[in-house]
Amino acid sequence: MSELTTLKQPTMSSLEIADLKASEFIHGIICLDEIAEKISKAASVDDVSAINDCYSEFEQIKHLVPKTIQVMFYFYFGSCYASAGTNKSNKNQKTYLVQNSTTGLYKIGKTANEVKIRVAQFTGMSAGDNYIHGFIDRDIEQQLHKKYKDKRIKGEWFDLSQQDVNEILELFGVNSA
Repeated sequence: MSELTTLKQPTMSSLEIADLKASEFIHGIICLDEIAEKISKAASVDDVSAINDCYSEFEQIKHLVPKTIQVMFYFYFGSCYASAGTNKSNKNQKTYLVQNSTTGLYKIGKTANEVKIRVAQFTGMSAGDNYIHGFIDRDIEQQLHKKYKDKRIKGEWFDLSQQDVNEILELFGVNSA
């Protein structure tokens, strides 16, 4: 037996492909390849609008590929936004409030990108889904971090009460439930 036949080839787990039909998977990969080419072109000319369009296309077909590939694509979007210049300045910063469905914790963060893009980047690295409660088109992240410092669990994640959430949403100009 040669050395080549003893090497394990990278494969998806059976759980990742259990719900995928081969034709859907192939279609998803072809679509991702086309989207990746469009993103590259858009990033090379600083066309953030075109990158946003690509993200919308990705959201429509992501269910066709396994989560591991989705996560890699989220990181790819982030790097393309960075190369398109959206992360090179503090202008147009947005502060957002996101809740993790598994832990119940809230993330108070900021981004120069579209909020949904930023949330997608860290969603792949955490258990559960992340729900965007709201955002504001200015940088008040540090102000909120200071106000809720006693409720900080780790980094930008906080254990907020419903009253805290309502106060933040009111500040964002979002009606709370």
